[in-house]
Amino acid sequence: MNYYWGKKAFLEEIKKIKDMIEKETNPEKLAFLRSSLNSTRNLYFQTFEDISAPKNKLYNSLYDAAMTYSTYPEYYSLVSKFSDSLLDYQDKFSSIETLLDLRTNGNGDFNKIGDCFISKERNVSLVKLFYENLDDELNSYFQEIYKDRYSSIRFLSSNYEGKILDSNDYGIDYYINATKKNFIAVRNTQNIGANVCLTHECGHAIHNLMNPEKNYWDTDYLLWELPSIFMELLNLEENVGNFDEKIINVYKYSTLCRYYDFADVFSEQVNFIKYWKKFKYKYDKDTISKINEFYPKEIIDDLFQSGFSDSITYPVSYILALELLHIYKQDKKEALKILKKLMTMPDMFDSYTYANSILEFNNNAKTECEDILNKTEEVLRK
Repeated sequence: MNYYWGKKAFLEEIKKIKDMIEKETNPEKLAFLRSSLNSTRNLYFQTFEDISAPKNKLYNSLYDAAMTYSTYPEYYSLVSKFSDSLLDYQDKFSSIETLLDLRTNGNGDFNKIGDCFISKERNVSLVKLFYENLDDELNSYFQEIYKDRYSSIRFLSSNYEGKILDSNDYGIDYYINATKKNFIAVRNTQNIGANVCLTHECGHAIHNLMNPEKNYWDTDYLLWELPSIFMELLNLEENVGNFDEKIINVYKYSTLCRYYDFADVFSEQVNFIKYWKKFKYKYDKDTISKINEFYPKEIIDDLFQSGFSDSITYPVSYILALELLHIYKQDKKEALKILKKLMTMPDMFDSYTYANSILEFNNNAKTECEDILNKTEEVLRK
């Protein structure tokens, strides 16, 4: 049986919500269902229909970035501290990159480091085993996804180019709140990367099922990626597939580099926003001309091509996931208890304040990064 979903599946969910609206009489529930219907329709059109980009797409992205930065300045401090802490390890990064070039003949093919081929079937079974071993409550939510795996999980070709995934994306999870239906898509790279990605997207799906109201209404960025990134890290830590330690550590290192890159982009974006603020965030022809003297248009386009929310969400969530991982290594139950509190946070709470009240933001993230770098270098030298 194939893993697949497409237009028909989305249209079926839209019909279900319409039917629910016809039968519902409670005003609050009706408002929720209508909002869910609108968002599901938007997902459908964005994913399957041709829609032209707005004329001022770049300006909208820049304005959104400025508004977001002014709303969440504490996130910038957190990410900046993390990036600065990794400056102490630039020699270590250079050493690992040299060793990786030697191991992969300079083409970055991790399969040359160790056998890590994973079929679609084994990928799903390994994720199932991971959640079964992790926690009974989290696994109970995962089982809701697993029982519909053939209609809720879709494997795309490794070189897929289309609307479901952007060219730089590895996977995605769509959630239809009213019908509690997840649609997951993952690039079928047939290696540990695809397995980590599926674990990540299932983390989103579990989060959706555990706290649908928070995920549906919330516009705060902090916790959007935390559960899924933490699942990524645990997947590599637990290694339920018993893969070679070389390949596991290389993927840990690759994950670190990916989120470190997001942190760097975030810092550059904030630098631009601070510069733009001098012009009172204007975007008329004269202002653009002055800005382009310091920031050429192609630089701005490149800097904001993936938007601003990703640049905040991923490094912030990775930092907190590392803090949780540090606790997990010492006390598994305590770490999972904290995770569940974060995943079920009430929708009226401020994410940063709430998370900081139950998870201390200190230097454990740096400690975990140092451990990743040291072990990766060590296994590559063997």
